[in-house]
Amino acid sequence: MTAALFLVGFGAALGYFLPQSVRARGDGSPTGDFLTGTREEAARAEAPDLPVLLQRGRQAMDAGEWDRAIGFFRRALEADPDEPTAHASLGLILHRAGHPDRALKSFERALARDPTSPAALWGKGLVLYESLGKTAEAVRTWEALLAQEISKEDRDHVLSILAEARQRLAAGAPPVERLRR
Repeated sequence: MTAALFLVGFGAALGYFLPQSVRARGDGSPTGDFLTGTREEAARAEAPDLPVLLQRGRQAMDAGEWDRAIGFFRRALEADPDEPTAHASLGLILHRAGHPDRALKSFERALARDPTSPAALWGKGLVLYESLGKTAEAVRTWEALLAQEISKEDRDHVLSILAEARQRLAAGAPPVERLRR
């Protein structure tokens, strides 16, 4: 009777732990997890490095897959809580979703680590101009952006929106609501 109870308990434990611990290795052969001492290897295989997470997040943003993008950027922030690209990208998503205060905080966190981050400067200017009606602050932010190395296309775009913002300031016009990019 004792042996039977032992076998039932052993079988139940084996049925529970074995499926959780066996994973396919890179070469396709199964390997264990904690049972064979390869937990760290499995964790490294499942946790891409920071540049990969950022790249996947940008790809998801480009595809309009906002939830996936947020997931990648949050995982990047788990690896490095002050990562400026992840904060700037989340700020752009938050701005697009209509959360200007949270977006501004994300941009400011990015700029705290990298004060010359083009994405953070651009996004902060957008939030200030489009959502918060702080045109003068937006102008100063975009002027700081123009001091950075950015593509000709981006520079031309910033110059055009900067000219519009300066005209609004000069005319005393109310803040503009524009379609989000």
